Amino acid sequence: MAEPGPTRRHEVSPYVELRMFQLSDAINAGTPLAELDRSGSGLFVGGTGGVLFRSAGNNFYPSVWLELWASEPPPDPGAWDRVEESDFDSHDASLQFMSVMASFAGEEIPLPGPGTYEIRAYCRGRDQAAALHGKSLDYHGVEEWLVQIWPAPPQDADEVD
Repeated sequence: MAEPGPTRRHEVSPYVELRMFQLSDAINAGTPLAELDRSGSGLFVGGTGGVLFRSAGNNFYPSVWLELWASEPPPDPGAWDRVEESDFDSHDASLQFMSVMASFAGEEIPLPGPGTYEIRAYCRGRDQAAALHGKSLDYHGVEEWLVQIWPAPPQDADEVD
């Protein structure tokens, strides 16, 4: 029996500014991510209100595929350079890709409801995007992302501090 696939799939090309782009609550766009650590070395950081992605390039449009899953998906079998996992909280139950200066990309992405979500992000093409930094602007592609999101499993009352 084949494994179930994503419940929704979106393809988008958000604009990268300051080597970052975000996936943020659609109603409170951009504001919850203002306090996240932008200086880290990971692919992304999740927090209250969304996710801040760190790109290796700047001033360009990466290719991003977002998949929403009902539960944790199997690892993607593709050839990816890096993969990381974390979580984030959504109050709006609707997300929007955007640049860090809130230039929107794609449509609003509805979630099953407010709450905590797990995220797994895959990336490739970072070396090529970094090599274009300062040499080319507003190009498309090169850096590619696959972002998988699913609801966090409920915590047992015994596990809560």
